[in-house]
Amino acid sequence: MAPKAVEQPVTRPSSRLEDILLAQADAPVEAPAAKEKEPAAPAAKEAEPAEKEAPKKPAPKAVAPKRPKAPEAEDMTSPAIARKPPADLAEAPSDDPTTTEVKKLFRDALVHLDYKRYDKAAEVLQKAIALNPNSVLISNLYEQVVAKFLDAALDSKSPELKAQAEALQQLAYKGRLQQLRDPNRIKELVDALRKGFLPRTFAIEELTLAGDYAVPSLLQFLIDNQDPELRAYAGHVLSRMRGTAVPAICEALKYNDPMIRQILILALEVIADPRSAPALLWLAQEPDAHPLVGAAAKRALSRISDDPALLQTPAPAAFLNLAKDYYDGNRKVLMPHVYEHLVWRYEPAKKAIVSEAVPQYLYALRMAEEMCRNALLANPDYEPAIPLLLCAGFAQQNLLDAFFASIEGKQPLSKEEQAEADLAKPLRERLQMAPAIARAAGQKFVYAALQRALRDGRPEVAISCIRVLGEIATPASLPTPPVSEEEMQKAARKKEPPKRRRIMVWYGADQKEEPAPPPPAAGPFSIQLDGSPLVDALSFPDRRVRYAAAEAIVAIAPTEIIRDAPKVMANLAQALSETAFHVALLFEEDESRAEEIRPLLRDAGVLPVLVRTPTDSLSAARELPPKDLLIVSGELKRVDVAEAIANLRRVYTVAGAPLIVLAPKAEEAAIRERLSKEKPTILTRPLTVGAVRAAIEEVLKDAPEPKNRDAAARHAASAARTLASIQPAASIFKLDDALDALLETLAATTQPDAVRIPCCEAVRHAASPRAVPFLVQAYTDAKGSKELRLGILRALGACAGAARPLPEDVDRRATEVLTHAASDSDPDFRNAAALAFGLKGGVPGNMVDMVDRLLGKAPAPAAAPRAEEKPATPPADKPAEAPPATKPAEAPAPAPPKGE
Repeated sequence: MAPKAVEQPVTRPSSRLEDILLAQADAPVEAPAAKEKEPAAPAAKEAEPAEKEAPKKPAPKAVAPKRPKAPEAEDMTSPAIARKPPADLAEAPSDDPTTTEVKKLFRDALVHLDYKRYDKAAEVLQKAIALNPNSVLISNLYEQVVAKFLDAALDSKSPELKAQAEALQQLAYKGRLQQLRDPNRIKELVDALRKGFLPRTFAIEELTLAGDYAVPSLLQFLIDNQDPELRAYAGHVLSRMRGTAVPAICEALKYNDPMIRQILILALEVIADPRSAPALLWLAQEPDAHPLVGAAAKRALSRISDDPALLQTPAPAAFLNLAKDYYDGNRKVLMPHVYEHLVWRYEPAKKAIVSEAVPQYLYALRMAEEMCRNALLANPDYEPAIPLLLCAGFAQQNLLDAFFASIEGKQPLSKEEQAEADLAKPLRERLQMAPAIARAAGQKFVYAALQRALRDGRPEVAISCIRVLGEIATPASLPTPPVSEEEMQKAARKKEPPKRRRIMVWYGADQKEEPAPPPPAAGPFSIQLDGSPLVDALSFPDRRVRYAAAEAIVAIAPTEIIRDAPKVMANLAQALSETAFHVALLFEEDESRAEEIRPLLRDAGVLPVLVRTPTDSLSAARELPPKDLLIVSGELKRVDVAEAIANLRRVYTVAGAPLIVLAPKAEEAAIRERLSKEKPTILTRPLTVGAVRAAIEEVLKDAPEPKNRDAAARHAASAARTLASIQPAASIFKLDDALDALLETLAATTQPDAVRIPCCEAVRHAASPRAVPFLVQAYTDAKGSKELRLGILRALGACAGAARPLPEDVDRRATEVLTHAASDSDPDFRNAAALAFGLKGGVPGNMVDMVDRLLGKAPAPAAAPRAEEKPATPPADKPAEAPPATKPAEAPAPAPPKGE
């Protein structure tokens, strides 16, 4: 019997939803009024036998063969609901020129198929595809064109025709997806659930294919219709969805209606996706939840997992575990998206769920953020979710910044880059608030976020956390050095009463340390303040993290000695000498081979960033620092080397990067043939220092400057500003620990003023006489700017007056420089020289002459060069062009006695 045959395979727990559908499907089979009139006349002739056999005769059997083809008018609308009306190959007035030409080519190709001229048909079909026709048109012509070409390709076994038919099928598939994304089309399909059996069945099939695009309209359908039968149809559609629709259905659970919630829960019970467990736990554990909703949620959870402990897991903890899976890129929660990546969120004001499209590389991080948000909605006191929320926001911001940095100044953009830029621009403004959100959260959670970033190996996220800590962290949050056992015993003795202390010391008894006071009362889900991650960052492998941590600790300005304090000045000194270098993305699965090539690359002046999996290679290619070079092993096992390189070329940041392939000597020819389009440089094993260096020089010979050149200058300038902000009298850090690096940077003419000027300020604060010769040499540099030389004059005065006596030749050269600056025609130089003389201890020699010089009345020495014309290296003795035996020229001689 037809109804029984349909019911037999339905064994799922949600068959209660399908019972109504099955009953409705059987309804046309039951004898309607029109069907009963036809057998009425012959039944009257045999009335008595009919009455006796009536209980044995099933009604559906008698009527089913005579069912008319169109018993309901609504069934005639099925073609419009099942699919768009099939397009005609005939020309139409509304067709554009491309459509007209495509239809003509299709007609010609079909004629060739009729005569079995398959090569000609493939040639014509290729011309039609080259015109880039509308994919929706191809989808509508599927039966007339695409299906016929696919059948002909199978019959003819022609590879050319098969290739063109498959390309046409892909266009049709793309058009079908585009139709399923159309909101008007979705609304039309949802409205068809009210119609007869045939249009409703076709609508259910297409809504199932639409997936998460259909969930908002189905939720609105449930809200607008109180009829249980119509709601059952919508629930049946939701229960057939899989994959990307699960997050949307889980968000729809936030609509506070018990009946709608039960329908959605039953749909999730059928799907049985583990990603729905946190949302179901939230409903099952809600204190004021509807009893039927709670019971349905618990039943669905038992269907999803056999673990009885799942029901005891707090809903916020389940959301956090799911967020961790998204944040770590776990494949079990990242389902393939057919068209675009949508993030769903329920809007209470609209009583609807809304979507936001995000780039593919941001989807997992954005979902992690949404799951952390749900954990805090389930329990606002669940603090462990806040650090991961901050990390997810920072990670998204960093990836978007890296993307826009890679396309900055690039014109024109490719089609893919322009599409991605249009998608990312609305998100950029939102993600720029990530630091503000972290500041509002407080130092306790930012420290915890930093700890997670260091543990996960995410340097960009760690740097973002460190910068926020430099603004909001307090000195008391930083850890102090560990206390020795002797100091602990001494501190314990001080706490004893004086009399007992004397007795205990007399007898040499050990003092017992008093127990620490109990920690303050906290909630069950609270986390403790721990500032050690910031100090741990001083030893992180990535030097950018170390530099940022050192700068943040100086900005926090601790008043007591902290753990690993010497590493602060050491990292800042290293940052001053930061130079640009090339960065290479090294894709090597084998650990031993990776360790063999990495030191050779460093010796060649290249910093390798090692990745071991295809997924990690794509992620590292997008992250900072930008990659100047691709180095791929030719002995990859997890993925073919050609496929790995092709995937990397699709990433905008390394699309044009030079390529080096590492391969054994025996496989060199085969790899070169396979990668003939790439034309890579092949390094054969065993590797040598000379071979690697020669290959790097050859590849980068015509390459531009390193992409991190600006970043290196920013690191050095930031470190210089940090050192300049240190006040030795109030800081635990001593500038003398970084003085050598400061002086070397100051004397380096290749460094920009953004680095050298703050170095002058730091040297001035250090006030070390060792800096005087370096300052004199830097001042006489003809390339020095005005601002730099003014800073040098102020630093020169502070360093020359810091200690007495200075060596005679050093003091004389410093006084000469200051005297010439006091005679300069620019009043800024005269003011700087006056300040320097004051810091030095006063004007040596004739004060009246100095007054005239500062007032601009006494001319500068005739043969003395202007400040900007001084030689790069000052002479050791008196300059030959100095004026002969004038009073001001001899002023440096009495300076040491005056200082005494």
